[in-house]
Amino acid sequence: MSNQNPHLRRRGAVYHYRRRLPAALKEILNRTYFDGSLATADPVVARKLARRISVALDQLSEQLQGMPKALQPTPGQLNLVLKELFDSILREGDRQRDLLAGDLNYLPNGSREEILDGTADPETMERYRSYQARGIFSEGLPEELAQEWSDLATINELACINPLLETALKACDLEIDLAAPSSQPLRQDALSVVAEAYRVEVDRWDGTRGQGQRAPDWIDDKYPLAPAVLQTWSGRLNAEEVNFLARPVEDVAKEYMDRNLQHTRARKTERDWEMAIRYFVSLGGKERIGDITETDVDRFREELLKMPSEFGKGVYAGLEPKQAIERCDQLRRRISEADKAGQDTVRFEGYEWSIEQAKRKIRTMTRKTANKHLSFFTKMWTSRVVPRSLRPMSPFAGALYPKSEVRNDKVRAGRVEYTQDELKRLFTSPVWGGCRSISRRSVAGDLIIPDARFWAPLIAVFTGMRREEICQLKATDFNEHGGIWFLMVQATEGRRLKTPAAQRDIPIHDELVRIGLREYVDFRYPGWLFPELRPSEIDRALGDGLGKWFHRYRRAIGLTRSETDFHSFRTTFTQHLRRAGVPLDHIKPITGHQENDVTLRHYAPVFGLDQKKVVVEKFELGVTLPTIYGRMQEMLQNLKQLEASPLPQARRLRKLVPESHQRV
Repeated sequence: MSNQNPHLRRRGAVYHYRRRLPAALKEILNRTYFDGSLATADPVVARKLARRISVALDQLSEQLQGMPKALQPTPGQLNLVLKELFDSILREGDRQRDLLAGDLNYLPNGSREEILDGTADPETMERYRSYQARGIFSEGLPEELAQEWSDLATINELACINPLLETALKACDLEIDLAAPSSQPLRQDALSVVAEAYRVEVDRWDGTRGQGQRAPDWIDDKYPLAPAVLQTWSGRLNAEEVNFLARPVEDVAKEYMDRNLQHTRARKTERDWEMAIRYFVSLGGKERIGDITETDVDRFREELLKMPSEFGKGVYAGLEPKQAIERCDQLRRRISEADKAGQDTVRFEGYEWSIEQAKRKIRTMTRKTANKHLSFFTKMWTSRVVPRSLRPMSPFAGALYPKSEVRNDKVRAGRVEYTQDELKRLFTSPVWGGCRSISRRSVAGDLIIPDARFWAPLIAVFTGMRREEICQLKATDFNEHGGIWFLMVQATEGRRLKTPAAQRDIPIHDELVRIGLREYVDFRYPGWLFPELRPSEIDRALGDGLGKWFHRYRRAIGLTRSETDFHSFRTTFTQHLRRAGVPLDHIKPITGHQENDVTLRHYAPVFGLDQKKVVVEKFELGVTLPTIYGRMQEMLQNLKQLEASPLPQARRLRKLVPESHQRV
């Protein structure tokens, strides 16, 4: 049969399906192969059935792998169960004695012995039966029960303990399969605990109480309450603490994340937290929150620094963190071999790069980024998801890399300023000097299109604004006061800001006015400044698409330095002002950075628009744009024609309804 399915076998006239089971199903079914008759001799039907079975097995295996592991109760939780079992018997004895009240003396020790021997007089027996009818001695006399459970414990009669043990488990909010062989040691211990409880009950019925009437000490020895994180803590744990320490790390982290996401709408923050959890689940090495030690945290922070910066992309796509670290090490060895062999390129996993490109692929996480992930867990342990008494015991305390080590890290790519030559090449390139068409923006021509691709880099370099702040501007954000034209960065109409300090007023540089920003703002009034921008699918960020285009455009015009990106405009603005002698505390109110100095933040005079205007005008681009000056009205006419054009390449410039421009 052509195109034979590898899992099909023909036995006689009938086809059979035989396949090695995936690991997840193998563990559950306790078998290695799935084997059975398809009850058909038709090869076409057999192939269809085989494909369906293969798909069903793969889907089921994938679902099982995605399910959280069923963790067995910790020794601390079993400690609580056995003590609950012991205490429940004593509580029942107290309840019965409360019912007897003043009648307790009617069955003194001697009478109970006579009842057990069958020598008690009729009046005593009648009184005993009346007590049983009231729920007192309903299971038998204390001496009788103590002897019975002692005998059961001696012969390990495990079946009789199940009802009592199930009740204790339910009271502790736990589930255990008591039919499983692994539960046998717990059931044996439960028998001994019940026997001891009834021995104590004999003394209590005789009116004797003392400190010795408590759960056996061997419970704490065999089932210690304190896990590894509390090895140096001598205090006793309550049920809340024990149950918390038994929870999976992932569950606690996700609960903390869900609580805090109620106070933020930033999808990027949510994605960073999800990544922090993913890193720890893969690299932390511990499943339970109570098993984490400082040694585990130290190992985790070291593993973070081995993570490739491009994790999840290209050669690292589809890998787990551990696998990505291994692949990064393999690529590093391959680069070393290519270097020694004098090769110009590196071939690896179906990719081919130059040596320089390959070295960028093995760059690893900086300490600053590692601190971002570590801080998620340090804050989690001091939050309300952790019992108050356990918060001082955080294994993540002191895990963050100190600032001195963070500063010594290599400057992260995309955070250095543009050189004067790069700025000149960029702002005299086709987008600002004239391009061929809307679909050929990197080819020189006569067309200038004043859209987001034209304005966003200019606004960024003359104001130091963040990319997303620029992309979510509205024409109504521009205002004038005291002869100073300025824009307001504000969190209104569904817009978000990175920090509270990001809400600010920024005077407009005179060069932007000369280029024609006022005319463009009037053209867009009162709507969005860049209505053609669409929110990204993941972050709902307006600037993602612009950032990707700018990356491609820079390379198309020969600006290939990997250490620069759109954010470099902000760095360029800041560094230029610093070289011009402007102090940092005068730059931060313009760039929207939080002032760290308490005195300056709370007691210094407000930095007004007139002072900001002086600072902004100190920035000099060093590039003249003669092809743009005085041509904004002409360029706006081009923009109108493009927005009305039926050509497909003009669709990106058409105005969208306001709702589609906002994040949801």
